Amino acid sequence: MAGVPDIASDFIVAPTTTVDANFFTFTGMRAIVGGAPPTTFKVLKATLAEFPALNLNGQSVSYTVLQFPSGTTNLHTLILAPLSSSS
Repeated sequence: MAGVPDIASDFIVAPTTTVDANFFTFTGMRAIVGGAPPTTFKVLKATLAEFPALNLNGQSVSYTVLQFPSGTTNLHTLILAPLSSSS
């Protein structure tokens, strides 16, 4: 069979957890779509702590968004660019 009969079986959930659309919906990053740029440096993340649906058979994934205020310098670029271009 090419598919998994019950894809929800791939997720590890507590017995008291209701597995429905709300369980699989993460709203923590909606602020970055259409929102104004932040006035200070801001980190948005989706890890197992914020989004339990990321627990896939014990293999957790995560996602992080780094938001820099308009007109500021991205220090990550300043640090990595010289290192990556050196021999």
